Amino acid sequence: MSDLRFIHVALPVPMRRIFDYLPHPQRQVVVGGRVRVPFGRRMMVGVVVGESDHSDWPVEQLKAVDEVLDQQPIWPQSLLDLLKWAGRYYQHPIGEVLTHALPKKMRQGEQPNSADIEVWQLTDAGVAQDAQSTKRAPKQWQLLELLKAGAQERATLSAQGVTGATIQAVAKKQWIESAPLSALNESLSQPSNQPPATREQSIAITALCSRLQGFSVSLLEGITGSGKTRVYLDVMSQVIEQGKQVLVLVPEIGLTPQTLSRFRHHLGVRIGLVHSGLNDSERLAAWQAARTGELPVLLGTRSAIFTPMANLGLIVVDEEHDGSYKQQDGFRYQARDLAVMRARNEQVLLLLGSATPSFESLANVEAGRYQHLTLSERAAGGQLPKIAAIDMRQQVMTGPLSAPIVKAMEQHLQANNQVLVFLNRRGFAPVLLCHECGWFAECHRCNRPFTWHKGFRRLVCHHCQVERPVPHQCDSCGSTQLVPVGQGTEQLEEALQEQFPDYPVVRIDRDSTRRKDAFENLVADIQRGHYRILVGTQMLAKGHDFVDVTLVVIADVDGALFSSDFRAGERMCQLLTQVSGRAGRAGQQAQVLLQTHYPDHPWVQQLQTEGYQQVASALLAERKQAQLPPYAAIAIIRAEANDETKVAEFLAAAELVLNTAAQRHEVIVMPPGPCAMVRKAGRYRWQLVLIAPQKAPIQKLLTESLGEIESSKLAQVVRWHVDVDPHDTV
Repeated sequence: MSDLRFIHVALPVPMRRIFDYLPHPQRQVVVGGRVRVPFGRRMMVGVVVGESDHSDWPVEQLKAVDEVLDQQPIWPQSLLDLLKWAGRYYQHPIGEVLTHALPKKMRQGEQPNSADIEVWQLTDAGVAQDAQSTKRAPKQWQLLELLKAGAQERATLSAQGVTGATIQAVAKKQWIESAPLSALNESLSQPSNQPPATREQSIAITALCSRLQGFSVSLLEGITGSGKTRVYLDVMSQVIEQGKQVLVLVPEIGLTPQTLSRFRHHLGVRIGLVHSGLNDSERLAAWQAARTGELPVLLGTRSAIFTPMANLGLIVVDEEHDGSYKQQDGFRYQARDLAVMRARNEQVLLLLGSATPSFESLANVEAGRYQHLTLSERAAGGQLPKIAAIDMRQQVMTGPLSAPIVKAMEQHLQANNQVLVFLNRRGFAPVLLCHECGWFAECHRCNRPFTWHKGFRRLVCHHCQVERPVPHQCDSCGSTQLVPVGQGTEQLEEALQEQFPDYPVVRIDRDSTRRKDAFENLVADIQRGHYRILVGTQMLAKGHDFVDVTLVVIADVDGALFSSDFRAGERMCQLLTQVSGRAGRAGQQAQVLLQTHYPDHPWVQQLQTEGYQQVASALLAERKQAQLPPYAAIAIIRAEANDETKVAEFLAAAELVLNTAAQRHEVIVMPPGPCAMVRKAGRYRWQLVLIAPQKAPIQKLLTESLGEIESSKLAQVVRWHVDVDPHDTV
């Protein structure tokens, strides 16, 4: 047997294979470490996934490793095993999976260094400042206020809405100065005294703490305002006292500022952040600090699930039902499901929390795989708001809202309360129509109407983001009678400002929060009572405490009632329950009003008379009868190209390959067909759906077939991908 060893390297290329190299002439490679290797005419950074004395390639064709970047594995074995499993399960090239799990600078070959963390503290001159001295610079005063509690990391300040420009401006005045990492540890406050836990909270805390040794999954289902975060904090404190670390996943960056503030205040420990709003150095520093055990708590969005931690003791997934945990492009993983696998690999407790649990989690509770804990009472007292439907068919409309809703708003506003008006459609109007001939402004890349954004004076396609100026006349007949059809948040805000001139109105959507710190500032202003009427999309629906909101108005629910997606009912009920939960959180009497032309629709009826648990149970029973997820498994092969014929031919060929083994694996291969939105950004989109009673048969069929599908000529002509457990199926 030859003494020659071959190094097996995973590279970030869209190929379902690993690549063989000869060893570095001087340095020893380590499995799980990075190397720099020649690939074609360029050098690439890859991860060593194995070594052996065998290669399928002739030795004379192999090149040697150019540079060894790590002397030890960058992930512990349990996390490396998880990444390999994820590549197999989600049918994605392992090189791209491993690269996705690394901070950007490490993908480029840089070394991790937690000492790069930037820390700021007040100088004596900064301590002496007051609000008057920064009257014209409120951002600078905000920074000084934050640092009065002690030194803070740049990433923490950034998460609370402080920009780099503000930091530099205040540093130039010598009111703040950079500080060593030790100053950060000294500045952390002691855990604060919290009010006594409620009876339900105490039961949940005790049950969870009894499961801290070994692997288990617990679903904490608590109505909005029931104090789920308080339960998280008490269990986390127990884990931290044991000298272990906690990984907390939150669905979106917008939730991290208030979550971070509360965690720091109550736990009194250093909190690290990992999310897309940080710069590359900040993300790398937090990654390394968690890896070495310097961070007791790491708080992050979905990609944080891949962060190595030296002594992990607990994983928390907040708002576990949220769709943003599913990556929708590239490596299409579900962070919640990977959290289950990681908790099993590292033998720790996984705590899933939500007021509206996903149907997958409820099915696992039903099957006895998850412990189920409930919080059915609001921590601040009071009842959940009553939901009532307003029948739009019997209303005379003088604006976007019906007369009964306007009257209810007046009553709540006169009582010095806040009103939240929810419409999950941004822009001024979804269609700009010619009144003379019926022409409407359409995106020719997507065959969908442009949305009119009046404030930007642009027409924007919300599917491909292409823009064009607002036309002065019809492109078809030349008429100047162009009228908006339908309404978005921008139009709703304008109408409410005219209808309620004495009450300040604020709009929260992706357009009004484009600037880095805009969202945090607007939320803070709402909480301080600067605005009385809040207009917004689902950005306002998630996890925010607006204690003065006593009325929630759902301006339009009809669009969600007739979707072809089998998950439409689940999503609508989750969203409306979450939005409704913004009302009455301080214990006041509150109400929710739904505008609909279909008050007799079963979903609308159920939401008025039953809670989320009852609605979810009924919808789950329908799924079970129809053999749809979570009682079945689905995977989708999607393809797109400029030529629709080539897309159809590729999926037809893929169907033939899959059908040769589908019956043996008990998998149903649905005939390929166009997606619900057949054309997007100029490319035609088709899909092929696989359905099976269990997940394993689909995995086996895909593993057997994808190599042959990938090797076909048509696979090189179209863009295509596999989506296992897809979030969208239409």
